[in-house]
Amino acid sequence: DGTLVDESSKIYHPTETTIRAIEKIQKMGHYAVLATGRAKSYIPENTGIEWDGIIASNGAYAEINGKEVYNHLVPNALVTELVENSYKYGYIYVLENQDFCFTNGFYNEHFLKTLDFFNISKKNFRPIEEADSLRANKMFLTYESDETFEKLQKLYTGKFVLGKHRHNNSCDCDVCGN
Repeated sequence: DGTLVDESSKIYHPTETTIRAIEKIQKMGHYAVLATGRAKSYIPENTGIEWDGIIASNGAYAEINGKEVYNHLVPNALVTELVENSYKYGYIYVLENQDFCFTNGFYNEHFLKTLDFFNISKKNFRPIEEADSLRANKMFLTYESDETFEKLQKLYTGKFVLGKHRHNNSCDCDVCGN
């Protein structure tokens, strides 16, 4: 989003200046905690930063020193509704979990372009058919047009907050009130 990375400027990993600044605050005795809208599995390896903690999926998951301290899942009924509506309304969904994310768009051209835009590795995703259950800390949607996004906003009013991404037909999908 322009803090540590900026997809618009093609900066996909923290710069050396950023890495040194974070190391400096850690040497001063402070924790360095990454807060991101992305799932933990999206965080690139080998960034040069050893995080003391992670807050992921727009706050739905948190860990400190590698130990999980918070893990809020979207209610099953809402996940099921979102999955079932995807075929009717024509959007691709990602059920974000911290180790792997599951999607109905594994081979969808628009979804793959979205991953390229954000420089997210395809290795983080599995086809929805491989999911043991429909679980998610947060969802991520891609869609074909602004008209589809407007339909989704109306459809999910009071259930989900759809946070539209800049420069892309995609959005974060969080449960209302969390």
